[in-house]
Amino acid sequence: MLKLLLDYRIAALATLSLLLCACGPTSDPFDGTTTVVPDALLPAELTWPPAAGPQRSASDDSIELLGSEFSAAGGGAHAVSTVCKLNGGTAPWAIYSLSSFNTVELGSIKVDYNKLVGEGTILYIGMANYAKDRWEWYSTEGNGAWTFNPVVPADYASPAGNVHIALLRTGPATIDLQKVTFFRVGEVTITPPQNLRSDEQTPENIGLQWDPVPGADSYNLYFSRYSDLREPIKVNADPIIGEDFDYAPVLKGIIYYFHVTAVGASESDASEFIDIFAPLIDMPAPMNPSVIESTPTSVTIGWEWDTDLLGPEPANGFYVYMKPEKDFNLEPLIEIKYRSQPWARTALFTGLQESKLYYYRICGASLNNARGRMTDDLPALTGEYWNWTEANPVSAGREPIRALATGSQITAIWLEADSGTGSPTGSVSFSQGLGASWTTGGCGLDADTENFQNYLDLDERGGNFLISAYDNINQDLFASFGSPTGGWTKEFVADGTKVGQFDVPSAGHYGDCAITDDSYNIIHKDFYAKMTYMHSRPVGGGGWTRADVRPLGDGAFPVELELETNGNTLEFLYFDYEIHELLFGQGPAPFAPVQISDNMGSNNGLDADLLMTPGGWISPSYDSNGDDLYLLRQNGSSWDLEDIAVSPGNASGYGNNARLEAFRNGLICVYLNNTNDWYASVYDGSQWFQQVMLLPLNAASTAELVVVADEPYFLVEDIDEDMIYCVKGVIPPFDQL
Repeated sequence: MLKLLLDYRIAALATLSLLLCACGPTSDPFDGTTTVVPDALLPAELTWPPAAGPQRSASDDSIELLGSEFSAAGGGAHAVSTVCKLNGGTAPWAIYSLSSFNTVELGSIKVDYNKLVGEGTILYIGMANYAKDRWEWYSTEGNGAWTFNPVVPADYASPAGNVHIALLRTGPATIDLQKVTFFRVGEVTITPPQNLRSDEQTPENIGLQWDPVPGADSYNLYFSRYSDLREPIKVNADPIIGEDFDYAPVLKGIIYYFHVTAVGASESDASEFIDIFAPLIDMPAPMNPSVIESTPTSVTIGWEWDTDLLGPEPANGFYVYMKPEKDFNLEPLIEIKYRSQPWARTALFTGLQESKLYYYRICGASLNNARGRMTDDLPALTGEYWNWTEANPVSAGREPIRALATGSQITAIWLEADSGTGSPTGSVSFSQGLGASWTTGGCGLDADTENFQNYLDLDERGGNFLISAYDNINQDLFASFGSPTGGWTKEFVADGTKVGQFDVPSAGHYGDCAITDDSYNIIHKDFYAKMTYMHSRPVGGGGWTRADVRPLGDGAFPVELELETNGNTLEFLYFDYEIHELLFGQGPAPFAPVQISDNMGSNNGLDADLLMTPGGWISPSYDSNGDDLYLLRQNGSSWDLEDIAVSPGNASGYGNNARLEAFRNGLICVYLNNTNDWYASVYDGSQWFQQVMLLPLNAASTAELVVVADEPYFLVEDIDEDMIYCVKGVIPPFDQL
C-alpha cells in the first residue's frame, strides 16, 4: 500500500538549518493514511538541498536510469550489474538526479523495484520539492512499481533545472531497484546551429557566425585538430549569448575544425564543422582555384592573383598541398606538396594514382616563409571525369526531394524554405522546369495547422499529379492531387494513433504513392497501430479506404517502401528491418507481400527505387551492414542479385540513398559513399563504370535523379544555402568510358 507521510519531524542537521519535512502534496494521490518514520532512519547525508552530484543531461521525452546509475548512495546500498541493492546497514539509500529540466516540465517519475523475501520492509521515496525547500516522503510496502505525478511540476525542479529522487529502505529484506524513469513534457530537443561560417581570418582573430536556433538560450563553440572532431576543446569559458564569436588562435599555421552547439533544454548535437587555417601573416588567399588539366596519373592546379585587389605577389611564392582525403589537415607532414615561384599560377602534380579523388589547398608565403590565408580544400580527380558542374538554382528549399520526368521537363516537390533565413516553412513546394528555367509554386500542402516534414512522394498519370505528405505536428497523413493549371485538392488521409502522452510521429511514415487509371494510392507505416497500410481513393471522387498490407513487430521497426504501377496494377517493394528481408507485393487488396530475399541477418534491401525494364522490375539494393550497393532484377517469382559498382562484402561504403533511372540503352545510378560524397555509376549493357560526382555545391545526403532526353539531372539541396539546385550531368559516350 502506498501512503503519504504527513506530520513528520526530524532533528535539525548540524550543517544546515532546514528540516527534511515529510509533508506531501495537499491532494493525497493514494489512500489518505499516514506513516511516521523514526528520525534515526534518515542518514545525515540526506541533507537539504540535495548535494550537487553528477547530473544526467537528457534530450528525450522519457529517460530511464538503471538502478546502478545513482548519483549518490550509502548505508550499504551498492550496485550489482544494472541493479541497486538496498541492503545491509540500518538505512541504505540512493539518490537519482536528472538535469536539463529548465525549459521543460517534469511529467512523472516511475520507480521499478523488487522486494525480496522479508517481512516488515518499507521503501521510502523522497521527492525534492524546491518550492517548499524540503523533501516530500512517500512510502510503499508493496512490490513492483511506484509512480509519482506532481500536481505542480515546476515545484520539483531546482533553479538550475535539476530533479532529485531519493530512495530509503528499512527492514530486513533486500530491495532490488531496477530503474527510475523520468518522463518530461515539452520540447526537449534542440537542433544544431546551421550555416557556421567565418568572416575574418587574421593572425590575431578568427571571426565565426552561425544562424540563430529557435529555443536556444546560448551557444558553445568547440574546435578540434581533426576532421572527425575527436578530442574537442571548448573555446568559450562562459555561455555565448548571440550568434557570433571571435577566437584569438593560440597556435598559428595549423588548421582548426570548429563546430558549434545550441543550448536550451539540453545541448544540441554538433553543427557541421568549418575548417579554417590560422594564418601567420595577414595575406589574402589566392583567387579562383581550379583544376586546369587532368590525366590518368597527373593533375594541374591553377589559381589567380590580382595585384590590384590582393596586393603584391607573395614574395616566396605559393604553397599547394594535396592529399587523397577530404577536409585534410597539414599534420603529419603532407608528402604531396608544391612550392611555386611568385609569378607562377599553376602547379603540376605527377605520379598520382589512376581514377583517384584528391583534394588540394593553396596559400601564399612571405619572404620569411610565413603563410597567409588558405583556400578551402577542393576536389581534383585523375583521369577523364564526368562533368557535374552545370548547376542552376531552382528555389529555396530543403530535402527530401522527389521528382520525375514529365514530357520534356522535370516535375519536382520538396520542403519549402524561407528565402531569407533558410528555415523550413512547413509547406511543400511544387516546381516544373529544366536547366535554368523553372516555375515554382504551391501544391495545396501549405502550412496551417499542419507542418509538413520528412516524408514526401510524387506520382503522375495523364497530367494529373498525386502528392503524399506527412504532417509532423499532428502525426497525420495528407494527400494533394490535381495540377498547376487545374488546381489542387488537399485531403486528410489518415491520423496517427496518438495513444499516450509521449507518442512519436505515426501515420505517414515512409509513405510512397502511385496513381492507377481509377484510384489514388498511398502505402505507409503507422507506428502505433503497428501496421503498414494502403490507403486508396477513387480518382472520380469518394473517401479514402484502408487496407492492411503487413503487420509490424513488437518494436514497430521502420520499413522501406517503394510503390509503383505495372500497367494498372499496384506493385511494391517492402524492406522489413525486423526480419532483415525484402518483400514484393501486388494489389489490389488483400495485399500479401512475399519474401524475395534471403539476407541471413544482413540489411540488403534498403533504398528501393523500382524501375520497369523490358525484362521486368529492377531496383538498387543497399546493404547497410556490408556498405555495398547491389542491383535486384526480377526473374519470374524470384529476384536475382548482382553487384553494381563495388566488390560484394568489402564494406566500401557505396550505395546509401541510391536512385536509379534508365539511361541511353543502359542505366544510371547515383548514391553516397561512407564520407557523404555522391557517386554515379552507369551501365552500358555489359558492365558498370563508376565516378565521384565533383559537384560545385555542398550537397545534402538525399537527392533525386531524373533523365530527360537521355540527359541526367541531379536535384539536391545545397545545405550551405538551403537552396534546391538542378545539376546537369555530362557523361561521355559509352564507347569512351
